[in-house]
Amino acid sequence: MVFQIIGFLGLIIGIILAKKFRNELKDIKNFIKIISFITISGIIIRLILSANFSLMFFVGLLIGLITNYFIKNNYLYYGSSLMLASSMHINDEILFSILIFILGLTQSALKKINRKFLLISLILFALPFTFLLTNLNYGGFIIGFSIGGLAIGINQFNK
Repeated sequence: MVFQIIGFLGLIIGIILAKKFRNELKDIKNFIKIISFITISGIIIRLILSANFSLMFFVGLLIGLITNYFIKNNYLYYGSSLMLASSMHINDEILFSILIFILGLTQSALKKINRKFLLISLILFALPFTFLLTNLNYGGFIIGFSIGGLAIGINQFNK
């Protein structure tokens, strides 16, 4: 649970820093976009390495691609990735929480974030953790869902 909180705190700390250093962020906007791209790519690569390419994986991939068309907030996929990492090795959980923390910092630097966006992000981030309450074998589906959503969501930083 600590790692999930750390992952989401990146957005909150990023909002505070973005308000304080708004003028400085304009100078390094392209650098922040590159860091965001590399960080999301790292999450996707680590998820692909842990995936078994079953039918459920490809169904999840397709649903993730479609869902990102309607839900443009990547925190749903960040939460899914971190939820999966909690069932992996502790090193994966630490890695994913740090990467999501960095993405929160970069996202708040690139976008103007209001309270409504912050609340929606928190709900979408926490939503995948409800799967932990079930006994279903959902690993392949969630990995595909996260990869599909993040693969399309990587374009959010090109604006």
